Order: sequence, then C-alpha cells, then structure tokens
Amino acid sequence: MLAAVCLSGAISPGPSLLVVVRTSLSSGSVAGVLLSISHALAVGLYASLVVFGLAYLVTQSPGLTQALRLAGAAFLLYLAWGAWTGAAQPLLPPQGDAERASSVSYGQAIRDGFLTGLLNPKVLFWFLALFSQFVEQAAPLGQKLGMVLLATGIDAAWYLVVVLALQRAQRRLGFSAWIERHGSRINRCFAVLLVIIAVRVLL
Repeated sequence: MLAAVCLSGAISPGPSLLVVVRTSLSSGSVAGVLLSISHALAVGLYASLVVFGLAYLVTQSPGLTQALRLAGAAFLLYLAWGAWTGAAQPLLPPQGDAERASSVSYGQAIRDGFLTGLLNPKVLFWFLALFSQFVEQAAPLGQKLGMVLLATGIDAAWYLVVVLALQRAQRRLGFSAWIERHGSRINRCFAVLLVIIAVRVLL
C-alpha cells in the first residue's frame, strides 16, 4: 500500500515531469538520469522530514512556506525563460547522445532536478496528507529509513523509466524527425506550461 501511495505521487503530472522530459530530449539521457536521481533526493528529504516528525516545523511557519512557494515559482519561471529563449535552437541536436554529452552541463541537470523537487512545497504537503498515515513515531529507526528509501527509490525509478522511454523513442526515425521539425514549438509549449504551473504554485 505504501509503495502504491509513493508511486501515485511520483507519476502525477507536474513540473518535474516537464523538466525531466525536456532535459532528456535537449541534453541527452545521461543528463536525464542525473536529473531524475537528484530530484529523488529532494523527495527523499521531504520524506525524511515527515518520517522523523520535522515536517510540521516547516508547515507551521507561514513565512517559510511562503518563501518556498515564491522560490519555487521563481525557479519555474527561470526554467520557462530558458525554454522560451532557447526555442530557436534545435530541441534534438544533430549529434548522437554520446557526441553531445561533452557539451551538456551535468551539474545544471543535477541542480534543476534537486531544486524542482525541493522548491515545490506541495510535495511536502502531499507527504503530510498521505505518507504520514503510514508513519509511527515509535517505529524503529531502520523501519523509518526504509520508508524514506522506498519513497526516494520509487520517485527515481519512475523518472528513470521516463528517460529510458524517451531514449528508445528517439531511436525511431519518425519520432526524431517530428521532434526536430517541431522543436521550437515544443520548447515554447514547455515554457508556457511551466509559467502556468508557476502561477498555480503561488495560488
């Protein structure tokens, strides 16, 4: 049951999925993998706060919660600006994944993944609403760590599946040709969706 709860949270559409998809397409599967793992670490951090009873310190501080919302919205707008201004560039560079890997900022992928997860306070509230129902404060340390690892692992596994699916899809000539033909529009669509999500984060 706990695994199903974690999976339902991971697969729900949101800014994380958009960032993973765009990074995997534009920067390659390695960057997508790094982003997925760093995002899972942010999710694991929120899971830890709930499991060890520290989440209420955040949620009971309106100032801190609002700061997280503002920072999250600002970061999403920053990503949207990057997608919009980069629309003139091909979404899929002509080189293969291995050839373009040297030009990819893996550090940027790690940063984007972690901050996308961390600066989304709705992740923490989701853990409080559902995940906390499985937490017993008197449970042994090993059980609590296991719950955190489960939430982290499921989040990472889901986005790694997304990255793998995109990697396989790119090997199909029709898919790659379609992406190359509509790359600018896709980038702009990503930007608009990120702006919409940023506005929703503030509400």
